[in-house]
Order: sequence, then C-alpha cells, then structure tokens
Amino acid sequence: MNKSIVVKENNSIIANKNIFINRFVKFLDVAPLTVQAYTSGLKQFFTYLASNGIKQPDRNSIIEFKKYLIENNRKNSTIALYLSGLKRFFTFLENEGLYSNITIGVKAPKIDRGHKKDAFSGSQIKEVMTTINTNSLEGLRNFAMIGLITTA
Repeated sequence: MNKSIVVKENNSIIANKNIFINRFVKFLDVAPLTVQAYTSGLKQFFTYLASNGIKQPDRNSIIEFKKYLIENNRKNSTIALYLSGLKRFFTFLENEGLYSNITIGVKAPKIDRGHKKDAFSGSQIKEVMTTINTNSLEGLRNFAMIGLITTA
C-alpha cells in the first residue's frame, strides 16, 4: 500500500486537521509546554502544506518541510522539536487507523549539546556591578561574589 494514502476513506488529513490535532492532544501524556510546542509545529506544518498546495502529504512532504525550516533559519533544536511532534502525530494517526505514518526514516538535524549562551561582555558586567547597593553587608557580599565569578 502506498504510504501517502489515507487509511480510511473521508479521513482527509487537511480537511480534518483540527479534529485530528485535538484527538492527538487529548492522547498525549506530556507536559503542557510540550503540547504547546507540538501544536505549534503542527500548525507550521499545515500552514506549509496549504501554502504549497499539498493535499495529501507523504514522506517527501515532511522532508521538504524540514528543508523549508532550514532555509528559513530555524534553529536545529526547533526543527528537531517540530519533527518530534510530527513523528508522534503521524504515529498516533497510524495507530488509530486514520493515516499512514509518513515520518518513518525522516531524521532530525543534529543538535549541538555544547554551551548555548555567550559569556557576559565587560560592559554588561560593569552595568550589573554598578546596580549593586554596597551600603549593606549583603550588597558587599554580592559585589564580591560577582566580581570573583566574572574575573576568574
């Protein structure tokens, strides 16, 4: 069977996207922020499908969506999160007999697990140091701690 074919008739993924997404969200057992992230990714995906005239998404649609996100300067972590949500969504739809899992074999981009934030600049440190009230013991302690941390 062609993986892009709807499993049951009259279950067009585009026409029923809101119903499918709502069922998926009720099924999930994850934190509210994860639900929000998955929902955001699904909305992006369906917007992409609509803007490209795709009525029956297949595996290639997922790959092209990933390329679209890369071309639009989305961070690898965002792309990986969106793809994770899509994979869970299509796995859910397949398990429910509603649509084939078109995400099988689609890989997320590698995420740099290193340090993601830049160090404070000298002017930022100076700005923080000037806001500390050094007229109290607590203020003197904070001034000394920040000074030691930032000059080590």
